[in-house]
Amino acid sequence: MPVMDEFQEERETLKNASLRKKIGYIWDYYKWPIIIGVVVLIMLVSMVRNYMSRKTDLMYLVTINGTNTPGVEDYGERFTEYCGYDTTKYQITVDTSAHLDLAAMDDATVQTTQKLMVLIAAGDMDCILTDIHSLENYAYQNVLYDMRDFLTDEEYEKYKPFFYYVDRGIIDAKEDADLKHNYDYDPTYPENPYDPTTMQDPVPVGIRLIEHPELERDFIFTDDKNLVVSFLINTKHLDTCKQFLDYLMVETGGEYQNPATAFE
Repeated sequence: MPVMDEFQEERETLKNASLRKKIGYIWDYYKWPIIIGVVVLIMLVSMVRNYMSRKTDLMYLVTINGTNTPGVEDYGERFTEYCGYDTTKYQITVDTSAHLDLAAMDDATVQTTQKLMVLIAAGDMDCILTDIHSLENYAYQNVLYDMRDFLTDEEYEKYKPFFYYVDRGIIDAKEDADLKHNYDYDPTYPENPYDPTTMQDPVPVGIRLIEHPELERDFIFTDDKNLVVSFLINTKHLDTCKQFLDYLMVETGGEYQNPATAFE
């Protein structure tokens, strides 16, 4: 029987068949096209929904050795509102998954080190909030903003008593040792990173946050008495970073003694 005659006969049979038989026929003959079509449709719907619900990133903040306090309102969302943005369209990511214990060098430390290296290299991390000891590992890698370039002249004088410094001399010596493949070089870091008089070439790369009620309420740090905020030199969100510093220092308020003499 010719193909067309067979097709016509099947159409007539299907036309008079029951609904169940019609469905069965369609499924037998068109099963894979239907499955593929449904999968493609689901993927398209998912992509459209993700695109429509996608939020614009304003800043990526990493808290090293600091976790969220359970039950506390989302810190990133609150800061997003402070910046005047709609939280349904914009977001500030607060990553509290970074944990460092350089003495132990456990799995969590290795994973954190690798993750932060990738984030820094890609320019996806904007800000670090941590204690001075955890920050030291990154402060001497020449990846943090020099506060003299980050701040206005007025802000510089205002925040100068709270600066966290690194010694450019040590950074240069480390880079020279790396170029010469001198892996035995073990620098001696300044004991007090708030006192520039002990350094060969002091560079302010962070600001100490003293007695900060909001941070103490929202986060649990391994060392909450020596918190420092620093900004990555390759940040893609410089304006938001500056807003964040204003937000932190407004929240801090009060009168404090000079950190250079209050170092613990």
